[in-house]
Amino acid sequence: PRVTFENEIILDLEVENSTLGPNLTVAGQSMPTFGSRSVQTTLRLRDGESNLLAGLLREQDRRSLRGIPGLARLPIIRTLLSSNEDTIRQTDIIMLLTPRIVRTHELKQENVSPIRIGTQRNIGVTGPGSLAAPAAASAVSRPAAPGNAAAVDQAPALAGLPSAGARIDARLPDGELRAGAGPYTVPLFISGASQVSTLTLTLRYHPGLLRVRSVQEGSFMRQGGAEVTFTQQVDQTAGRIDLVATRPGDQVGASGAGVLAAVVFEALRAGSATLTPSGVGLTPAGAPIAISFTPADVVVR
Repeated sequence: PRVTFENEIILDLEVENSTLGPNLTVAGQSMPTFGSRSVQTTLRLRDGESNLLAGLLREQDRRSLRGIPGLARLPIIRTLLSSNEDTIRQTDIIMLLTPRIVRTHELKQENVSPIRIGTQRNIGVTGPGSLAAPAAASAVSRPAAPGNAAAVDQAPALAGLPSAGARIDARLPDGELRAGAGPYTVPLFISGASQVSTLTLTLRYHPGLLRVRSVQEGSFMRQGGAEVTFTQQVDQTAGRIDLVATRPGDQVGASGAGVLAAVVFEALRAGSATLTPSGVGLTPAGAPIAISFTPADVVVR
């Protein structure tokens, strides 16, 4: 038997019944005969569901002649001096099957989570997709390239805050980015966040190398089933994406790590550029949140 992930039981069943028949005389020797009935089928049942199995039929024909030896075989007299008896016996085997599941599959959430494998031209396992990543998943940040400073041009009020706090970075897909290929999905991850109620984010890119196809909302701000107002604005000429995510009437905020959004790019030509995120975050009380940003270097072959 096999147990599916839907808790159904698949049985490859073969039933055979063999019986000892009457002896048969062959060359003066009495040899036993055997009768056999068999059936093969496949059943798909749920736990505790019963199935009636039947159809193993067997028929026995028996004819007996009673009368005076010799006279019983004469054409006309045998009807007066003998009697014939025909017996047909039919038997069947009926079974009731009720399977039970003793132990089910021990599946975890990561066993049934979708896996992003890219596109037809860019196949590869690149981690959770933009909308499939759980809000509590750990975000692995890409280290900043030497000589690139985090740009926080929209958050002058955060200059006096300590550096410890949330961190936002863009994760490039594995493998090379090739001109004319794609699309390529770049998730924006946040980690180390605490009570984020409003987040304004800007992502700058090189419009001569990359073109934005779409922007998708992530799952981080929707922790606890909160309603989220997500707005986006893409300026293809200036190479700028403005995102605003707000939890109206929220008193808790989103914490931990997860996916803020995912940007789908198309590579236009070969070259190198930098994806530079920046922005500000607020708590439900309106207090600013310390956020550090890590740019990502993009190389298009």
